[in-house]
Amino acid sequence: GNFDNYRLMMDYGFGLVLNKADKVSIGWGLVDAVGNVSAPESYEAPFSKDNTDVTATKGKGVFESSDSATTNSWWTSDRLGLLLREAFLNESHQNALTSGKRILLDACFSGEYNSVLLKAAVVSTMKPSRVGKEAKNPESGKRGIIISKSHQQLIREYLIFYLTRKLEALLHGLNSGLKIHYSDIDLWTKASQGGIHYKGSKNDNCFGWQTFFDMYAYSSISIVEKRYYALGPDSCVLVLYDGYLRALDSSLDGLSDEEKFENGVLQELRDLGYVLAEDDNVPGEEEQEEEKVIEEKVKEE
Repeated sequence: GNFDNYRLMMDYGFGLVLNKADKVSIGWGLVDAVGNVSAPESYEAPFSKDNTDVTATKGKGVFESSDSATTNSWWTSDRLGLLLREAFLNESHQNALTSGKRILLDACFSGEYNSVLLKAAVVSTMKPSRVGKEAKNPESGKRGIIISKSHQQLIREYLIFYLTRKLEALLHGLNSGLKIHYSDIDLWTKASQGGIHYKGSKNDNCFGWQTFFDMYAYSSISIVEKRYYALGPDSCVLVLYDGYLRALDSSLDGLSDEEKFENGVLQELRDLGYVLAEDDNVPGEEEQEEEKVIEEKVKEE
């Protein structure tokens, strides 16, 4: 069968370079997707310099938040209930999320996206007015939720943010851990400027993961039928973490342009039963119209 490198190393004592079966567990909690907050100052959208259609969100959007009041305000009982229903989460998941813990999801080197993560992205980026209507509509669970064009872009921006933070957290951890054995190495720990493929400059002592891996991982790697197998302990560890990083990098790459987003995330959402609209004319998203009616009534009174 196709085993990931963790399984190969635990059971057989070797690893496979560029193993498409590799995956990495990442945590997702309510605090990771809170609306009406500003992006962290350290956040830089990884594709903003290369792709003109993806830029760092201006103003407020759906990002992480450490403020419990803001998180609770966004994650109302209706929004949480909608998430539990859509993602088929049980009571133990609910208890974990409401107590501030994270549930574990997988990011895959193959490029496939975890269905719970996609559903969480749909619900967490949904307009508050829409959440209430979907949560209270008895027919809502029997048919696919309609996702407007602008909502699709919010989902994309949120997934870019979330996966960027996970990739950078892993790179930061590796940079600290590697200094024990490679004291002269500084890893590039941002998803921007190529991320794990960061090139740097001649006078730059900062290495991208790919450059570092190519320098040190092949000391005990054997070639069998054009495939590279890690045999020594150092090479096995580097190959294991390489698979984790590539799983996150591959997931981010699927969001890097409209075509990849369409063929990846949006197609998977269709397969999950969601209906993707071609515009923003979606029933239940008349928030601005409702606000105008209220204002007019106040003026009349």
